[in-house]
Parts: sequence; structure tokens; C-alpha cells
Amino acid sequence: GNVIVDTQNGNYILVSGAYPVEEFVNAINEYKNGTENYVAGGDQVKALVEDMLKSTPIRGDKNARFTIIEYTELLCPYCQRHSQEWTINSVMAEFPWEVNSVSRHFIIHGDEALQLASAMECVAELNPDAYHKTFEEAFAKWL
Repeated sequence: GNVIVDTQNGNYILVSGAYPVEEFVNAINEYKNGTENYVAGGDQVKALVEDMLKSTPIRGDKNARFTIIEYTELLCPYCQRHSQEWTINSVMAEFPWEVNSVSRHFIIHGDEALQLASAMECVAELNPDAYHKTFEEAFAKWL
């Protein structure tokens, strides 16, 4: 699942699944035009995302207006498809300087998935710049 957060005010949109690029692009455009339904997260969500951006490897501009929080697991076939279709990267290309993204682990396939997530966190700690490339390569390798 994914959450698109407006970092200016904490409002957010849920995109619950491995949807194609168009779903994300439409949601952001509709939000910017005032027609997308969103949850008013306010200062609490805004602060949460600010803290996440300080401690998590980020793809894209750190000062972007929108942050996509991608909840994923390396053993999930839907997450793999989402990664291999370059969905989040494509959304970021559609909105240069307006969208960044972070990945969070959502473990559903047990111990092996947890071990892979732990290994990815080690990569993040040792070399944050390599994290997203390693994540994408891991999807290709583990499924």
C-alpha cells in the first residue's frame, strides 16, 4: 500500500495497492485541483513525515511537496510488479521536484521476509545512497 502525503499540511491520500502510475498521477493532480478526497492529517502527520524524512533514505528532492510512503515487502509478488514497472519512479518523473518517496517494510510472508527487511535496513544504515537501487535489485533477485 501507499500513502501520498502533502508535506505542507499533513493531508494524505491512500493508494491501497500496487496500482499503475496513472492512479498516483491522477490522485496528485486531483488533490492539487481540489477534487481528490483526502484525510486531513494536520500537524501530527506532518511532523511524523518530517521525522521519517530525516531518518529514512529518500528518493527524490528532500524538500518536495508530496512524499509517497510505499509500504512493501521483498517477497510480495504484487510489490515486485510495482517495483519492476517503475511505478514510483515514474510518478516522480511526472512531478519533478514535487514528489519524493520513502520505502517502509510491511512484513506478511514470515521470517524470510523479515530477514530480508533487516538486511535492507543494514544497507540503509551503512550506505543510504545505495538503499533504493539495492531494494530494486533485490526485488529482481528474490522473486
